[in-house]
Amino acid sequence: MAFLSRQDIENIGARVFADYKRLPRFQGQYVQKVEPEILAKELCALDIGYFHLSRHGTVLGLTSSEPTSIRVADDAWNIFEYPLDGKTILIEKSLREDVDKQGRFHFTLAHEVAHQVLDRLYPRRHRGIAARIHYSMADQKQEYPIRDWAEWQANALASTLLMPLELVMDSLSQVDLMGGIKRLNKVFFPQEYEKFCQVAETLEVSKQALSIRLTQLGMLGESDLDNPYRLVDVEV
Repeated sequence: MAFLSRQDIENIGARVFADYKRLPRFQGQYVQKVEPEILAKELCALDIGYFHLSRHGTVLGLTSSEPTSIRVADDAWNIFEYPLDGKTILIEKSLREDVDKQGRFHFTLAHEVAHQVLDRLYPRRHRGIAARIHYSMADQKQEYPIRDWAEWQANALASTLLMPLELVMDSLSQVDLMGGIKRLNKVFFPQEYEKFCQVAETLEVSKQALSIRLTQLGMLGESDLDNPYRLVDVEV
């Protein structure tokens, strides 16, 4: 069973970004961020549909590289069968419309694009992965040891697609963080934290996604995003 390493995925992401910069709309321009809708539609020739994918918003996105169908709902919650043609991504409509979840929307879309890219480059049968519909779930967390390699690979590639090394380093340079961040903490290291937030805003990604990417690149030591008072917590 063949699996892609993180370096394999990093190389794929770099090639995709190089092609992205060569799109006609970017000729003669400096690309400051990756816009996942442009990535999906113009570079990867994928269609994107926006519907309600689950009653309680548990499903954020889905795709399949093989023809199938899936049940979705419109704004009036009329449920119907939607034909997937193997080159279509469906995204939860409310996720796209919520400006406070822009980063989550972008990562969800990039995640589904990543599935399509990987399935084109390496058919699932060569990666030991069964054909299926790929779902992005609202409560999805990476488990260790890794049990679902398809999702691990898609998450890793989505990170590189949205945050190519070149753009990450450029953005860090602009806020004088080329040396990285030893500890990301809103309360005790506010200056570094604000610069970190500027990078996330520039790349239009969530702070969580950026912190994971910087950790992968060896540019972030400790992260206290979930608890800025961890340094003063006293264990009883």
